[in-house]
Amino acid sequence: MGVRMMGAKQSALLGFASAVRWQMQLHTFNAKPLAERGYLIAFGLGVLGLMLGRAGEIGEGLGFVAFWSAAALAFLSLTYEAYLRVLPHVQSVWGRWLMLPIAATVGSAAYGHSSHILNAATGQDPDLFPRSMAFMTSFAAIPLLGIVAMVLLIVGMLFSMLAGFLQVVSNDRARSNDAWIWIARVFSACTAMVFVSPVLDEKSSIGQSIEGMAGWVAQGFDMHVDRTCGPGEWDRIKRINETLVLRVSRVEGRLLFRRVACPLGPDQQIQTR
Repeated sequence: MGVRMMGAKQSALLGFASAVRWQMQLHTFNAKPLAERGYLIAFGLGVLGLMLGRAGEIGEGLGFVAFWSAAALAFLSLTYEAYLRVLPHVQSVWGRWLMLPIAATVGSAAYGHSSHILNAATGQDPDLFPRSMAFMTSFAAIPLLGIVAMVLLIVGMLFSMLAGFLQVVSNDRARSNDAWIWIARVFSACTAMVFVSPVLDEKSSIGQSIEGMAGWVAQGFDMHVDRTCGPGEWDRIKRINETLVLRVSRVEGRLLFRRVACPLGPDQQIQTR
């Protein structure tokens, strides 16, 4: 009887100690910065995704969802942490002065890249579409910003790997326990590169969408209806000189740009709908 009572007391004490330990760990977790909490949850989801991926078809589907949820959460945590670290420098006086040449350089490069996008979309001289070039500049900046982000991610990943290794081999136990943060940052940088890489590929869905949009922008912003040179219902033209015009037609739902002869006579009247 006494042995049973002692066993029950020990079990109760062990349960109480376990509850206290979990409460302390939860308190420690809540005390961490938001980005570090995101890293920890992402790491747990990533491990869960890898484990579920070996548990049959249903587990494979759940594992896929869990792993990519971890990747998205890690990416958001890294973005949030980078924002908090960069914001004070951007708001400083020297940061504002530094942003001026950076913005001017990126804007000029984006404007130049928009001409390549319009040329690829229309097969014509992009100088024929000045309004469209101005409009497409913001979209042309997306791959340029992707290049900058990729370079920063690679540098940050290498720095995080070095910092994590130094903390792992450190004799300081507190620093060794925090090494997982740097490992999580490496994982986050890798997932961020996965999300950013489609922006750099012109043949990706993002690049093809921007190029496809450029053709519609060109026919809408820089071309007009002229039934003399473009008799089709959806034809639009852009006059190049007195004898040539650029005509765009819809062929099987796609835009076809081509130069056609359409001399401009002295008494010609332009017919519109």
